[in-house]
Amino acid sequence: MGKTKLERYEDWEDRLRTYLDTCAEKKFEYGIHDCTLFAASAVQRITGHDFAAELRGTYTNAKSAAVVLREHGAGTLLKTVSACLGRHRHVAFGKRGDVVMHKGSLGICAGSMSLFVGALDDFGQPLAPDDITKSREGLIPWPTLLCDRCWLVGH
Repeated sequence: MGKTKLERYEDWEDRLRTYLDTCAEKKFEYGIHDCTLFAASAVQRITGHDFAAELRGTYTNAKSAAVVLREHGAGTLLKTVSACLGRHRHVAFGKRGDVVMHKGSLGICAGSMSLFVGALDDFGQPLAPDDITKSREGLIPWPTLLCDRCWLVGH
């Protein structure tokens, strides 16, 4: 895992839209469809580069994910993403397709809102990306400006 110069495909918007459509109601599952693999897969659709190739299929819960990040990443999720995508920026610089983080969860910027693998509560309101109580799972919008950091992807 190292920083790679990324360039977006010419048709990156269509590729990203198609990927997000397939994830719209997909349930969270460690090692299959979690915040890390969701963001890495989006970057792969946009640029063709898979930063998570050596992580895929190597963990099944939060504890084993942490072990994998220590052994194959840069120690933590934050450090691993920074090692792959470079220095993080303020979220105000985020544009569609960039990776964002909110309270330790990764998502993809979709403009004024970012998308996270998450859930809605029983009243149909989005739960914070770090809230693990689940009602309806899938991609949940969260205001981009309420995210903590942003990594630019192929600008």
